[in-house]
Amino acid sequence: CKLLACQLLKSPDGLASLLAPVISMLASCTSPRIVCWGLLVVDRLPHLLEVDEGKASAARLLELLTSPIAGAFCRLLSASPLAQDTEVSNTLAQALLSLSKALPQALATALATSMECLGVPSEERFILLQQLSDPLLSETTLSEMLRDTASTWEVEHARLAWTS
Repeated sequence: CKLLACQLLKSPDGLASLLAPVISMLASCTSPRIVCWGLLVVDRLPHLLEVDEGKASAARLLELLTSPIAGAFCRLLSASPLAQDTEVSNTLAQALLSLSKALPQALATALATSMECLGVPSEERFILLQQLSDPLLSETTLSEMLRDTASTWEVEHARLAWTS
């Protein structure tokens, strides 16, 4: 696995160009299993920073993918009924915590931008970013919060669509 990671990391721009469209489509998937697999790929990306031979390439890969990942996560929470699925919300929490520990500021900035673009109210943006910045936040607690967030955003999204 380590050897394969090193080989793939030799071209972080190329790898990012392959992964970005796949990650972007997660909110459109109808299968919880496929969404979870995509989220697990995202969850593993920060671990590439631990491979000494590929640290610089892994950092570049994460730099290129943080914004598409944040956008996909926000679209999943705001528009996909799968965000209410326990397995999906657990895996999303796992991926968010992994990225948040590796790239706290970059992820927060990308999430804030994505949420704003989706029309998420500022109070909701603040709550999610505040939760992610809590160093004691557990995966289970975050998963429950994400299901609540998805429910709130879904209601808000439907309300906005109805009044438009």
